[in-house]
Amino acid sequence: MNRQDAVNAFEAYVSVFDLNDGMMKLKHEHSYRVADLCAEFAKSLSADEDLAYRIGLVHDIGRFEQARKYHSFLDYQTMDHGDFGAALLKENDYVLNYADPNEADIMIQAVRNHNKYAVEEGLNETALLYARILRDADKTDILYLRGCHSYDSILKIDRDAIEHGTVSPYVYSEAMQYHVIISSKRVTKLDRVVSMACLVYDMNWTYGIKTALENHYIEKLFDLYDYQNAEEKQQIKDIREHVLNYMKMRLQEAE
Repeated sequence: MNRQDAVNAFEAYVSVFDLNDGMMKLKHEHSYRVADLCAEFAKSLSADEDLAYRIGLVHDIGRFEQARKYHSFLDYQTMDHGDFGAALLKENDYVLNYADPNEADIMIQAVRNHNKYAVEEGLNETALLYARILRDADKTDILYLRGCHSYDSILKIDRDAIEHGTVSPYVYSEAMQYHVIISSKRVTKLDRVVSMACLVYDMNWTYGIKTALENHYIEKLFDLYDYQNAEEKQQIKDIREHVLNYMKMRLQEAE
């Protein structure tokens, strides 16, 4: 299976959805960026770039049906798009027709695990490698996306609630302890913003951290909003500095 085969199969699947719809278009474009990032990450690790690309391309295959059915990307309120995507890949020939059985298993396991709080136990060394590559690549592009003004308008995010809100005690504490935020435990709209920044805490390698740092993804994310109260401003200042210091520390440790 080569990249063009994967692209053809992917496009055949998404062709039944309205790719002019903002949510669909968002995930369609995100899929290709993550595919490219997966290939770059794989190259830096001397792994199979083509396999990584194909995994990245289909990683959010479950998002399209989720958006069509629920008009939401909140898994804990709708469906687990990683599980749904993995089942979709397993049940349909557009992946298995182009991949040998071993590659198909690796792809399915990576897709199933890409959105989880942690990778499931029991994966073999190769499957774990590609699952981690995908998780890092996905988080890197999510940080890029979340700092774009268009993201808020597409997903109809309540900017006023963010700008006049606060960070909940749980999310603030987790952010300051270098922990990824559990989505279902977010309380305020601002919690969601903070949870995006905390994705860097779960990055396995420094490639994505370096990309995010050099392109100022964290700064762009927090600078999107005009925070209106003193407590909120201080919370964001604390978390922003904490996340950036963590990223710089990871890069220094890798030198």
